[in-house]
Amino acid sequence: MAMAAVPAHATLPSPSSSSPLAGGATAQRKFALAQVHGDVCLVQVCSSLAHESCHAALSAVEAQIYAHEFITIFRYSHPALLHPADIRILEWLDERSVLDEADKGTVFLARDVMDRLRRLTDRRWSLGPAAHPRPRATYARGGRRMS
Repeated sequence: MAMAAVPAHATLPSPSSSSPLAGGATAQRKFALAQVHGDVCLVQVCSSLAHESCHAALSAVEAQIYAHEFITIFRYSHPALLHPADIRILEWLDERSVLDEADKGTVFLARDVMDRLRRLTDRRWSLGPAAHPRPRATYARGGRRMS
């Protein structure tokens, strides 16, 4: 799983309250590490997403997507309206672990969050079957199998 990337020279809009997906003043938005269309990224979504019941399983999820820029820095990329099957919240982030410079569209994450994010995106830490390939058979001279 790769993190979504944005070229350094790209000019990106900021997540302003004028955006239809910004959530307005009534919805509290929280940051989370999420899997979106198979990629792990930083998102900002309505915090009630964690507490919604089954009847909301078919309603679209409004998200602000942030792209990893450098070490602990993420920059606002784009708004997204996602089908619930296309997003999976991996971890809600504590507000003490996030420094949001909304006017610049920049978010800084604490190093411990970055360590967890690295584990989520590094195939060596993955829990899937591809993470633990079967050992290759070794052969001695003459073609005899040793293991």
